[in-house]
This record gives sequence, C-alpha cells and structure tokens, in this order.
Amino acid sequence: MKSVADMLDFVARDGRSRRPVVFLVFHGGGYPIIFLPFKLWWRRPLFQWKAHAHADIKTRLMARLCDDQVFTASPSSFRLDLPGKVVVLGHAIDTDLFRPHPRPRCGDVVAVGRVAPVKHLERMVDVLARCRALGRVVRLDLIGKYDDPTYLARLKEHIARLDLQDQVRFVGTVPFDSMAEHLSGYALAYNFQNGALDKA
Repeated sequence: MKSVADMLDFVARDGRSRRPVVFLVFHGGGYPIIFLPFKLWWRRPLFQWKAHAHADIKTRLMARLCDDQVFTASPSSFRLDLPGKVVVLGHAIDTDLFRPHPRPRCGDVVAVGRVAPVKHLERMVDVLARCRALGRVVRLDLIGKYDDPTYLARLKEHIARLDLQDQVRFVGTVPFDSMAEHLSGYALAYNFQNGALDKA
C-alpha cells in the first residue's frame, strides 16, 4: 500500500474478508505507527525493511514498539541494539549478474546512485583533480537521479571551479535490466556513501 489513504480504503472496503497475513513497511516514514492499531486489531506481525545508518528518535521508538522485526542490509545499516529483532539479510544483489563481463571500455570511473549530498560526489571530483595534477586524466560518469537541485548546482560549480567539465559526465538514470552490462565498461566503481554500506 502506497499511502495512508490506501490503507484506510483497504480497511473500509475489504479488511474483514481479506485480512493481511503480515504488514511490511519498506523504509518507513511514519507507517509503522500508522499500522500499529491494525496490527494489534488483526494480530498480525509488522515487519520493516530499513537500511539507514542514522536512527532518529522516531525510528528508535517505532522499531522498539511497533515492529516485530526489522530487516536490514548489513550490521552498519541499522545500528540499534535490539537482539532478536534486527535481521541482517544483505542487499540481495545477484552476484552472477553483477560481475565483470567482457566488454569494451566505455569509461574510467563510475558512481551509481542518487546525486545527493550523502553520496559525497565532490570527493571523487577532488580525486580527479589530484590525478590530473599527477599527469593522469581520469573521466568520471555519474549514473543516477538528480534528487537535490541545490546539491547538483553546487557540484557543477565545484567541477567548473576545478576546470573538470570535460572529465565529468552526468549520465542520468540507466534502466536496471541493462545496468550490469553497462557497469562492466568501467575500470572502477566507487562509493563514498556516509555510514552504511550502500547497495549501489
């Protein structure tokens, strides 16, 4: 269910005849607390997938009081000490698909993920400048959505300030079913994500 309105509509229309087996919240927002009365009413477990290194007070309370179990990607992806409640599953990445494939080189370095402050893309731009100072021209492709226009503008200004416009390319999104083959064209993928291991 995508919204509170969907949940209430489900309860009003066919909640009695089609009771859920479980509640599953992907990431969160306030959904665990919203679903809590229905969980208690129907006596159904509430599971949550949460992969974020920072847990604010709301997340802590919901994990302790609402969730039956919290599934996460790695021990650093959800750092609350809740024995028996936090289950580390990994990112469920198909390692047969996402592996080096023989293909002509299309670029030097790639970063995959949202163009957002938490990804620290400016650090890689600084690495490019350092490489150039050492006599090596390295090109960087950034694959992903542009979630934060302010950060995108700041990143582009940083790139221009270092005169690296010809070495950084904003690719945008790439369809998931062609991502594995696409990535095989690069010598290196990097990730300066804050905190938890990021599935990108």
